[in-house]
Amino acid sequence: MTRARAGDASGAEADLREARKLDPSDIKVAGNLASLLVAGEKRIEALLIAREVLEVDPQDATALSVLERDGQLPPIFQSLVQREPFWSRVGIAIIVLGIAVTVALAVFQPISPPDMSVKEPISTTKPKSDIVSFLVLCAWISSGLASFSWLILDMLNRKARIAWLIPQMVCCFCGLPWFPTAVYFLVGRKSRDQ
Repeated sequence: MTRARAGDASGAEADLREARKLDPSDIKVAGNLASLLVAGEKRIEALLIAREVLEVDPQDATALSVLERDGQLPPIFQSLVQREPFWSRVGIAIIVLGIAVTVALAVFQPISPPDMSVKEPISTTKPKSDIVSFLVLCAWISSGLASFSWLILDMLNRKARIAWLIPQMVCCFCGLPWFPTAVYFLVGRKSRDQ
């Protein structure tokens, strides 16, 4: 650990690995190795070692800090997501944008439907070439990306279940990017806060 504090991470890692070989039951050595590995971007190995330590001592502070560090958003996103009520207003704006996009898709239909009178009807399905259709398609893509990004950042911050992403992906393709985000906003966030 002295080597690590002096900036010699590779030397510290080699020493800790050697110490772990000499005494595999020493959880302090294992915890320190996990801490060093997670700082050095060797996340998976660090998590495995930290979980081994927690099986022996569920209260080990070093191993718990490794798991805590792993679940955090990068600082730039963390400061954004934790700014309430601003972050909630961003979510509401994305939901409203998504509803507007769904209405625009229904009204303007930017993609020509398949022609059932030809041999291969799917081949006739293509985006229309007018400017309104182009703008509606761009809004559809932007709304889907915004909904998806907001949902991922909020879920990571709240440590919510990743299963929310499945309906989000399906609904983005169907022109309803707002629906899973709205359900998560109303139900998923509250259940994590309680």
